[in-house]
Amino acid sequence: MGRPAALPAPPSDPVELLSTALPRSGLTAANLLRRAGIRLGWYDLRDLLFHLPRRYDDLRELCRLGDLVWTAEGTVVSARVRVDDIQVEASFRRRIQRTVARLSDETGQINATWFGRRYIERRLHAGDWIVVSGRLKRFGRDLTIDNPEFQAVEGDGDVLHAGRIVPVYRLTAGLTAARLRVAEREALDRAGQAYPEYLPPELLHGEDLIGIAAALESAHYPPSFEARDAALRRLAFDELLALQIGMVGRRRERGRERAAPIAIDDGSERRIRLALTEALGRRLGRTVELTSDQLSAMSRIRTDLAAPTPMLRLLQGDVGSGKTVVAAHALAAAARAGYQAALLAPTDLLARQHLETVGALLAELGIDVLLLTGSLRPADKARAHELIASGQATVVVGTHALFSEAVSFARLGLAIVDEQHRFGVQQRGQLEAKAGGRTPHVLLMTATPIP
Repeated sequence: MGRPAALPAPPSDPVELLSTALPRSGLTAANLLRRAGIRLGWYDLRDLLFHLPRRYDDLRELCRLGDLVWTAEGTVVSARVRVDDIQVEASFRRRIQRTVARLSDETGQINATWFGRRYIERRLHAGDWIVVSGRLKRFGRDLTIDNPEFQAVEGDGDVLHAGRIVPVYRLTAGLTAARLRVAEREALDRAGQAYPEYLPPELLHGEDLIGIAAALESAHYPPSFEARDAALRRLAFDELLALQIGMVGRRRERGRERAAPIAIDDGSERRIRLALTEALGRRLGRTVELTSDQLSAMSRIRTDLAAPTPMLRLLQGDVGSGKTVVAAHALAAAARAGYQAALLAPTDLLARQHLETVGALLAELGIDVLLLTGSLRPADKARAHELIASGQATVVVGTHALFSEAVSFARLGLAIVDEQHRFGVQQRGQLEAKAGGRTPHVLLMTATPIP
């Protein structure tokens, strides 16, 4: 889930550049964030706010050291402890610095060990009180906490790295988890509460959604998993709403364009549906029946394809919900009507997976599927170009190689784009331009964002 598209920008603060907007991070940290942002695709506070955690670790329960017992390798524990001593030594096996801190509370003592983190001894001092969270390990007869996260206990300040539900983000070279959590906290303090609500109150109430400012706060630092779920539900709703609004606008534009009607009679449609169901059953090793949602989607797509205006429809569903067989139904309809159809995938691996799956489904109908990716050998690629240009290849599965100037379709009537969010409008337009004088029908497929 990413930042919603085409939503109004908040006031000036959220769009400030990272290198100037996070003064508490310091110049070095701000520069690291700027460089990391280039690699991760964000440059300002708004981008940072919508860089959401990929998971959450529950480190809320604080243990007493005297109660710790060995249960299993990798058990994560959290505790409020005092730093009694800290030692830095070289590992005898590798030239990696090892830092060992002796920690205690009123019930016992334990060692915490870090490898290769040279900043630890500068941040920890004897007498400090900290909240520490890490994996419990055995060292001889003793227990240790391995490479833990920690944070000093200072007044009423937020504890970000331990003793709470801790966000875990996608990182890049030079950007540590702790540094990014601090930056996210600063971004929320500086701009999160200023983010204006862009949904009307009646929509929020009708859909039982929380406000955007509360959603951003709880998406990064949830007080509970219930609050996290409410936040992610709101952000997923926004993403789907923005996607649907964009689809409506694009569909209105396409209403003025012309497409070749792709119509099949009822008998052909039943034969296609029966063949796909039988092929799917053989792949799964059991009898299958298409769901009501699949049948409804097939019916709507068939109606759209038969119109003289180009279809632009979004096929949306969870992974494993059966989108591929619906797409195969549309591909078969186009091929049976005498048109070519292309299925565009974002990666070579996914294209080959589609070749295997769709190829097996359409083989029942005697329809061959051609693969065109950038990794093909030159001779195979040239042969694929010939088959596409001549119209002998009726169904083509490919990657960005389909955009190549060397690719020319004889009668492209349908383009299906999988994981459509990974392709820009311009890229989809390049594929549509290969249909000659008429705009092809377009079916976009995407997985449902999961709150």
